[in-house]
Amino acid sequence: MVPERRTAILVLLVGLCLMAAPGAGRAIGNGDTVFDYEADLDLSGIAEDGDQLAMYFDDDPTKGMIFSIPVANAANLDLTQIDMQGNYGTYYLMRDTAKKIYIRNPEIYFGVCLENDLSASIAGKTVTKNTPIAFRFDATEVGTFLISADVATVNVRIVTPGGGIIHEIPDAAGLVQNFTGLPLNAPRTYYRNIDISQLEEGTYTTNAVWATPTGFADYATDSNVVIFSVATKEISIVSNKENVVRNYPFVVTITGDFKTDYYLYIKNASLAAANQYPTIKPGQPSVTITNVAFALASDPAADTLANNERAIVGGAYVPGTAAFFTTSSNGGTRSIEFTTATDDGQIFTIKVLDPRDTTRCDEVTVTVERGAVTLTAEGSGVYYVGDEIRLSVTNTDTRAVYLFLTSPEIAIATGIALDNVSAHAADGHYTVCLLEGGDSYLYRWDTSVLAPLLDEGTCRVYAVSAATDDTGAPVDADHLEGVVYCTADIILKKPFISASVNDVSISQGGTLSISGQATGNPPAVQMWIFGEGCRVMGEQGSNLSYYQDGQWSYSLQSEDTINFSGDYYVIAQHPMGDGEFGVRPLHPENLTDSWIIEADGTVTDLATLSPIDAAQAVTDAVFSPSCDDTAAMVSFHVEESRYIRFDVNFLNENENERIDDGTITFMGHSNYPVGTPLTWTVTPYNGTAVCTSGSTIIESLSYYPWQFSLDLKTLEGGDYAVTLSSQDGAVQDRLNFTLYGGSEPIYPESADYGVECAFVYPSVAEPFQTDISSKLFTVLATMNPADKNGTPFSSGDALQIGNLQYERVIFHDPIRYTIAVNGNDVMSRSDYGIITINGWDLAYPAGVDVDVYLMAQCHAINPTSDPSVPEVDGLKTVTIQSITQLAGGSTPIPGSAFMINLTSPGDGGGGGGGSVVGPPAYNSTAFLLSSGWNFVSTPKTLAAGSDTAAIFAGVDTAGHSILRYDTLTGAWAALKPTDPVRPLEGYWIYAATATEIPLTYATASPQAPATRTLTTGWNAIGFSDTEPATARDTLVSLGSAWSVLMGFDGESQTYETSIIRGGSGDHSDSGWMLPAKGYWLYMTGNGTLAAIGA
Repeated sequence: MVPERRTAILVLLVGLCLMAAPGAGRAIGNGDTVFDYEADLDLSGIAEDGDQLAMYFDDDPTKGMIFSIPVANAANLDLTQIDMQGNYGTYYLMRDTAKKIYIRNPEIYFGVCLENDLSASIAGKTVTKNTPIAFRFDATEVGTFLISADVATVNVRIVTPGGGIIHEIPDAAGLVQNFTGLPLNAPRTYYRNIDISQLEEGTYTTNAVWATPTGFADYATDSNVVIFSVATKEISIVSNKENVVRNYPFVVTITGDFKTDYYLYIKNASLAAANQYPTIKPGQPSVTITNVAFALASDPAADTLANNERAIVGGAYVPGTAAFFTTSSNGGTRSIEFTTATDDGQIFTIKVLDPRDTTRCDEVTVTVERGAVTLTAEGSGVYYVGDEIRLSVTNTDTRAVYLFLTSPEIAIATGIALDNVSAHAADGHYTVCLLEGGDSYLYRWDTSVLAPLLDEGTCRVYAVSAATDDTGAPVDADHLEGVVYCTADIILKKPFISASVNDVSISQGGTLSISGQATGNPPAVQMWIFGEGCRVMGEQGSNLSYYQDGQWSYSLQSEDTINFSGDYYVIAQHPMGDGEFGVRPLHPENLTDSWIIEADGTVTDLATLSPIDAAQAVTDAVFSPSCDDTAAMVSFHVEESRYIRFDVNFLNENENERIDDGTITFMGHSNYPVGTPLTWTVTPYNGTAVCTSGSTIIESLSYYPWQFSLDLKTLEGGDYAVTLSSQDGAVQDRLNFTLYGGSEPIYPESADYGVECAFVYPSVAEPFQTDISSKLFTVLATMNPADKNGTPFSSGDALQIGNLQYERVIFHDPIRYTIAVNGNDVMSRSDYGIITINGWDLAYPAGVDVDVYLMAQCHAINPTSDPSVPEVDGLKTVTIQSITQLAGGSTPIPGSAFMINLTSPGDGGGGGGGSVVGPPAYNSTAFLLSSGWNFVSTPKTLAAGSDTAAIFAGVDTAGHSILRYDTLTGAWAALKPTDPVRPLEGYWIYAATATEIPLTYATASPQAPATRTLTTGWNAIGFSDTEPATARDTLVSLGSAWSVLMGFDGESQTYETSIIRGGSGDHSDSGWMLPAKGYWLYMTGNGTLAAIGA
């Protein structure tokens, strides 16, 4: 701590100057240097009493003064009384600026260093007790200008680990080394050869403290602090690894005295070969490898000890196992790396020895071990030739892995490289994996290289840690002595391809998907298709799609098949493991070229061959001995039949566009080619007179390939049929509808609205197929919210649309309306069953063109079978849709209703309910197919020749398959023409138009009636008699194993009310089952269904 210097007080200073004896201080001449905190400075040789010393800017007396010191007594200037405030530099006498002195700050830098390397500081480091040290003092200015009798001195202050302060320490002989009054008589001075052997272990804090002059000791700043530690252990050696895998390095670190020479060597392990020892890596700093005897020790006993212990083979020192080295000046350490090679399972001792003293040494042991190799193949271990197999290898023994394989199917028993079948392991050729970034490697093995040698078989893959064995021979299956290796068995299978079609028979213009699996790598497919008007020659293009696990598909679109007819033959070709198609088009760039080239170079023209012969020629070429490819073959049939079909889904999205201002747009489906003309006519439902007609064309092969519009305002209200026909009239479709309004809009007597036209499909005049069947009716209407005089709708009223009369008969189906003002839609809303339009939404002023477009659907059961519907004059009538004006938004206005009614013959019971309903109408001699899906079954065994799916050949299925359901697998099976049609089986068939298929039954025979085993879940069954029977009687053979029975109404395309075993009301099991119909039957357990007829 520096005492606070007093501020000069002029009176005191003058008094002191007068009291000082002249000539007692250090004489100062012009240009001399003095130091802050000095006293008794005699300036009388250059200055007079009362002068001043002044510091100027830029040391220029002509410029401004920075600081001044009064010189009251020139013979005795005392700077301890002046606060210099850091203003050190040149000072001029104010009375004679030619004279000056320099005032400096006394500074000292303190250092502790090695005695044998004065440039090596031990600040912050650790030294051993036998390391001589030195103190260094840097006082450049003090040591230059305060010399001779005026020399400054310092004391070295040492703080011990316990906190005590000392200025001296004893040496090994007990003599005291005193560090006080050390003169600074040069810019740099040392106190050398300090013996610290008697210091205790721990950390020491040291610095230099001013001793003289007194002003320095009292006020000047002492030196910096140096901290160092003294170690107890004199020398040590440690290894970074206790166990090391051979071929990998390890490092030993020696801690000793700073910048000191030592011996390092591996002790003799009595090994047979020199290459079994680790060696010191060459080129390490301050490490000199010696292969001769040590002979430099100052203690000859150290040389003798080291030379006797060193590794020796055959009487000679093992090269690279000994060295002398110098520890660093930074902590007294040295790290030295050793390399290992073929050493295996051996413990080695590495020793460090002080050549000056044999008692100062240390040892460490390191065990060198053999490493390990692992080899794993990703996946199941079973692959196809051509697959890429990911092999994961690890090796802790060497930095490389050598791969080769053997196989019973390969002639070279000792092994070949994985990537080159011509490279033999016995000749030293391998697939080499260099482990540069760690111990592991992922090798991607392309097994297609094996294609020339084997189709399939088992391979054993070897992963070896070295290229030669202990005898120096190249490693192979017979030479693995002394090497580390691992094997993995790989099963390689021959690639294959499968193919199937999603439909064995389609209609012209139908779509077809050919799909399968191609194993191996690449999973490539080349397609060949031959048939009438079709020659696909080795296509690999955009029609092919590939998926995971080698799955593939090929698509034929409507435009491809629109003119197909007959049988078509498909070949899906696989290139196998080599990825090259052996049979291919000769000129693939020419799509009309018919030449192929085979694997042996033979070229063949397929142009003159029939489709089946062309397909056979390609197949023969693929399976010829010269070609390693494989192929799958499949065929399909295209029915030469055209169809036209109306689309009756009038309530699809944006269906308000189907009727606009009284004009309805019809659209639908067909498989005629683009550009084919079609004609349409509108006739009365029960008449042939043409009311209006027109034509259209097939515009595309899209979902709606044709359309035409009919202005309903040109027709009177009534029942109509619209028929669309081909030019020759051979193919047609008919749609029945009822029109309300039309040329004469309907205005209810007490209503503020009118119905301009209401289109109803199907026609309400069209009879129900059976007494208990139902129909889905669609209503498209255009309404005007004003009466016939143009008076706008009352804003306080409302319009209610729907039906509340017979809720049991009418299901809750969708209703949607849109309000258009001046041709623009302003609002739209939808609901189910009943919907109300607020009068405010309709009450536009007169002169504004307002239209309401109504779209509604409703299901209705045949009124004949409903006892709750009253019978009047032999007829039963229900309202399927109504529009009623509500006064005040709630009360129906009499005479305001518009109703669409459905009338059917009565049941003869006079109404009033409760009459027993007998079995509905049925037909047991034919399948009566409706337009759409039909669920059918044969009531009896069919006659031979008429008992297969060929009986459906005349049905236009619109490209759909005839389906049979398999309960066990939950899958649908497509019937082929040769598949049998049996009793008790239910079949699904799609018909583009209503079609009748006569049934020819087998004559009676001793053969037992049919039975069928049913399993838990839904089963597609058939009714087994030509006369109706109740479900209870029909299913009696199943006992309690059945629970629910459900039929399907082909006319309405809806399921019928279910029959429940033990049920009541509409679900009673006294409900009828009918001949020729199919049913869904749910089984709660397994059972056998027996026919009730034969």
